[in-house]
Amino acid sequence: MSRQTPELIQVALVEDHAEIREGLKYIINQAGGFSCTTFATAEEALSAVNPAQSDVVLMDINLPGMSGIECTRLLHERYPALPIMMCTAYEDDESIFQALSNGAKGYILKRAAVENHLEAI
Repeated sequence: MSRQTPELIQVALVEDHAEIREGLKYIINQAGGFSCTTFATAEEALSAVNPAQSDVVLMDINLPGMSGIECTRLLHERYPALPIMMCTAYEDDESIFQALSNGAKGYILKRAAVENHLEAI
């Protein structure tokens, strides 16, 4: 009897702060059932993220250069079925509204419990 290995949920994490990026990556990879690839900028994400390699994108709103809001718009135009979730430190209603208008499926605060991040993904 062969045991099938369940598919991992492939997470693309776009976060410019190295400590947060590496911490979230570690948490996601250790959770079981997830695999995380990281990008430090929107530009890096735009050149690499695609539905063949990512099941969901966890996007920071405030990024250097291109914002996460603009990156969300461009990714959503390219891959409308690819879920994008915003991850932000602040409850800035205007930024969150813009991100949702640009195709994000939801948002989570960075300070939320680890379980909440994994459940949201």
